[in-house]
Amino acid sequence: MGGKLIVFAGIDGTGKSSLANAVRSELERKNIPVKYVWMRMNYLFSRPFLLICRLTGLTKRPLVNGHKISVHEFYRFKPMAKLVQYTHFIDTVIGWFKNIYVPLNFGTKVVICDRFVHDILVDYAIEGHEWNIFSKRIAKLFFLLIPPNTKFFLIDVEKENILKRKTDVIDYDEYFNQRYRLYDELKKDKSFTIINNNGSMDLALRNIFEDLNLN
Repeated sequence: MGGKLIVFAGIDGTGKSSLANAVRSELERKNIPVKYVWMRMNYLFSRPFLLICRLTGLTKRPLVNGHKISVHEFYRFKPMAKLVQYTHFIDTVIGWFKNIYVPLNFGTKVVICDRFVHDILVDYAIEGHEWNIFSKRIAKLFFLLIPPNTKFFLIDVEKENILKRKTDVIDYDEYFNQRYRLYDELKKDKSFTIINNNGSMDLALRNIFEDLNLN
């Protein structure tokens, strides 16, 4: 690929989107062609299976703070977990081709991706209770979507600070602790640059700018 992919990963409440948008604004200020994408949920071929999950009760739709959310319990029927994972992988490939591959090869110098393969795999782990998801075959397929010229930032915030910043996280994510442990496991991955965002976002942003040589 001709351009560079910058990926922001991390659990809800770490400030990923705010940091990603700040980097986009800085690149735009420097007149660098940039595109911002959110790659966590791409549904096309997986949509019929997700509908079946709702009809059969594998997907719950609780009301949290006035909004309905989807809670997938695919661990209750493993074949459906696999069907959703592999059809969703195809959906993600389509989104990847449109939003990452084509822009990076035809004019866009930088694509900033808010959530990508690792965040999707964490979701799979929670939904299917597959705690070793990063070593599964589906993970190896997703990793093929990562271009060589990719910069990964893992935004790290202590659990207590997340719960202070995002007080409703426990209301909509009963597996928050397991999800946090999975992201903690990703810290061992040498492809990630860990950005501590426990303090001021300005400091975290300066560290990102320095890593990207944007200062």
